[in-house]
Amino acid sequence: DIIKKVGGFDITQKALQDWDCWLSIAKNEMIDYCEAPLTYYRVHSNSVSRSARKTIKYHIKLIDKIYGPSGVAFEFKKSKNKSLSRSYSICSVISEQENDLLFSLKCAISSLYYEPNSLRKLLRPLKLLLSYMRT
Repeated sequence: DIIKKVGGFDITQKALQDWDCWLSIAKNEMIDYCEAPLTYYRVHSNSVSRSARKTIKYHIKLIDKIYGPSGVAFEFKKSKNKSLSRSYSICSVISEQENDLLFSLKCAISSLYYEPNSLRKLLRPLKLLLSYMRT
């Protein structure tokens, strides 16, 4: 009933349909974290979520939507940079796993741009640069 109340999953989105739905639910309902897996989904090499080059644009689009004037997180817009930084970090890790070191480095630098005071965000591009130079 709650998923129907927020309009369900937006099937027009190519990725991150679940994030959008859960954030819409969280705007009006109490939610909590549960460690136990409640569902499973298949990830394969052609999944959009396993291609950082494809996924990052959907991350940014969703972040812009949720922090926009009618978005569910508009009142928390000060945390938008942190969300952008984390999305770029996620895509950096995925790119590294795909052996796409240049894109991984680009995402790591973008992550650092949005959270410049993070030592961890500073070290990641340096690590990637060293890895790239070794190849």
